[in-house]
Amino acid sequence: MKRLLLSITFGIVFLIGSLQAQYKEGELPENAWKNAIESIADIRHWVALGRINKRDKYNRTVLEHAIRAGEKKIVSYLLSNRANPNEAGSLGKRPLMIAIENNEFDIAKLLVHSGAKVSLKDNKGKSVLDYVKKSRFLEEEKEFFEMAIEPSERDFASAKSIDTIAAYKHYIEKYPNGDMSKEAKDRISVLEFRKIKLPSKKSYMDFIKKFPESSKRQEVKHYIMSLEADITKKLFAKIEKRKNLKSYKDFVKKYPYSKESKYAIEYIKGEGLRKKYKIVFTKIQRYLKKRDIKGFISYIGSDSDVKNIALKIPKISLLLSGPEEMMVLKVLHYKKQGLGDAVLASKIKSLGKPYKDFSFDEILSLKKFGMTDVLLAAMLDATTAYKEKVQRQREQKIFIAKQEAIAKGMQEAQAEALARMQQEKEEAIANAHMNQSNQNQAGGLADDLVNKAAHRAMDSLLDHLF
Repeated sequence: MKRLLLSITFGIVFLIGSLQAQYKEGELPENAWKNAIESIADIRHWVALGRINKRDKYNRTVLEHAIRAGEKKIVSYLLSNRANPNEAGSLGKRPLMIAIENNEFDIAKLLVHSGAKVSLKDNKGKSVLDYVKKSRFLEEEKEFFEMAIEPSERDFASAKSIDTIAAYKHYIEKYPNGDMSKEAKDRISVLEFRKIKLPSKKSYMDFIKKFPESSKRQEVKHYIMSLEADITKKLFAKIEKRKNLKSYKDFVKKYPYSKESKYAIEYIKGEGLRKKYKIVFTKIQRYLKKRDIKGFISYIGSDSDVKNIALKIPKISLLLSGPEEMMVLKVLHYKKQGLGDAVLASKIKSLGKPYKDFSFDEILSLKKFGMTDVLLAAMLDATTAYKEKVQRQREQKIFIAKQEAIAKGMQEAQAEALARMQQEKEEAIANAHMNQSNQNQAGGLADDLVNKAAHRAMDSLLDHLF
């Protein structure tokens, strides 16, 4: 009898143990949203690193994954942490479009309340309302998106359905600074363009003056060019033979959109530059012949264009080399005023600014102008010292950049480690609660099974005895 009771007890214990193992195995699922969002499981980690709007290997943001998974709480958490509700993804789809496409009305509603714009379109020109029409939403749910459209957008849609100049003008009067006012103005220009019954240069020119920013502008220019093509080609050929500046200017004024006008403009600019170059060169020659260094310096500094032209002349460029306060020309001027080489050389070095790595030919030219070996040596030393200083600064910047990169990497690694520790801590707490709950449930089930098995064993024992 004792053996029988013992075997029954062991059987019950084994049955309970197997049931508990089976219960634990089947009732401890992973976090639901982790299964749904396998590539970005660590939401908090991404937020901590400031990558909330970054895209993963599937070209999707965290928000897009959460929407596709139907996780409203995660979507709400992301939006509260500055996730962009209007970020365009692949094919220009917005988060709101993805929510509607997946028939997630609550998430779509949450996105609208968080700033998602109903007026936006994807790369194929489909609007949010186009997505709503194809959704399986109820009629009252579809009405929500229609009501979410701003009054200015609703009025523009109304004007567009009528598609008349009067309708668009009324819209612009009502919303002069509206988001769609520019599009309304352009639409007016397109309708006005269609009204041109007798194509002529005058009618097209009047159109461009009236609508300078119209989307039809380039098309109108093309029409003008085609109308004038034969005339401008022959006329420009005659002007090219004469090479008269006034003729080029008149041509550009009369035929601004012709193919040849750009060549005429280039000639006018070149001719103007040549004329100015000639004037500058003549004046420089006068100053140098008179050995009027002070007057020459004053003239060069009077106009940036004059200086740029002067720098194109090799010998003048040589005289203008060096820092502004002690350029070669000024050094010669101070020398002429009676300052000695030692003083000038000391001043050149104290500035710590470069001159030029003069070639031997340039050194010989400078000596002809009256430059001494002491002054030339000082200029070369100053240039060398400056180059060495720049090189040291460059190396220092590279070193600092490397140190900053290392420090940034360490900070990111630290932030990542802290985020992971926090996640592991939260998971451990969640698992502990789950295990406690499972054990309580399993304990209750085990008690029921023990009682039932004990009753069956007792009944069997009594039947066997009696």
